[in-house]
Amino acid sequence: MRKVENVTIVVLAWGSLCWDPRKLRIRDGWHDDGPLLPVEFARVSSDGRLTLVLSKGAKDVQVLWAKMDATTVKEAIDNLREREGCEKDKIGYVDLRDRNNSNCKAIPSVLDTIKQWTATKKFDATIWTDLADNFHDETNMEFTEDNVIKYLSEDLDTDCKKRAEEYIRKTPSQIRTKMRGIIDEKLNWTHRLQDKLWKSSDIEKLWTWVQHEDETFMNRANLFVAVESILFATFAALVAINGLSPSFPILLVLVGLIISICWLCVATVEYLKILKPLKKMLRDADMTYADTDSLHQRYPTSWVIGILIPATFLALWLLLLMPHILLSAK
Repeated sequence: MRKVENVTIVVLAWGSLCWDPRKLRIRDGWHDDGPLLPVEFARVSSDGRLTLVLSKGAKDVQVLWAKMDATTVKEAIDNLREREGCEKDKIGYVDLRDRNNSNCKAIPSVLDTIKQWTATKKFDATIWTDLADNFHDETNMEFTEDNVIKYLSEDLDTDCKKRAEEYIRKTPSQIRTKMRGIIDEKLNWTHRLQDKLWKSSDIEKLWTWVQHEDETFMNRANLFVAVESILFATFAALVAINGLSPSFPILLVLVGLIISICWLCVATVEYLKILKPLKKMLRDADMTYADTDSLHQRYPTSWVIGILIPATFLALWLLLLMPHILLSAK
């Protein structure tokens, strides 16, 4: 963090700021030992999502925090206000250098909690999004478990529901509110491993490994096609030479049949049990690694080469073997 006159300003977060900071100027990532605050999925946003806000009577959960790359409280507030797209008075803050310099309107009682936490951490100032709940105002329903489930499962169109589900799934796992437990139970919108795992360098290693496995998978598939093609060409040549024993073509058919069966089994297991789940996991996490054109171009190709082609060769060898089987039966 850039510091001027040893001023340390931090921002608190519990929702989309954690995975989608956009132009919010933070440093060193998010830390999970923030203050305990009453947070709940109790605000209907402009796009229909049910989002997290400070809510009176809600269960206290430990929120996250990050250092701001700002030299003044005003600069930090303006940066957060721009990210949230709200008015300046919707940004809460406390400045310990001036005890009278604070703003906390959503739930005034949390101001002392945040002040104490800020002092304990030896920070100069803390800011946060100070939006209030509005579920009743926006839906004309009381904020109850049944009404929340009804809103999420029945009242939203397909696109809104998808956005709402994405928001809840991506919320950091430590933000375990009462309503989140109900949503998990009723709708199965469980948390996706997003916060710590995807922010580490391990995800880059995982993606590199997936690409390597995909490359290896394709190379082995190409080798399979080459070997099968050579066997088939040799079979055709031997059939054309009447002087050779018919046992040679039959032997080649059996070899091709065995290779096709083995490859089909290995390729199917590798693709369905390893590559496909990994790729789905990356896409579900909305990582930029999974948004590349190469993945979507190779995804169907590896399936065709790995499974359909060996299945085709398998059918071909069986077809060529069938006359010999019928002949032996007579």
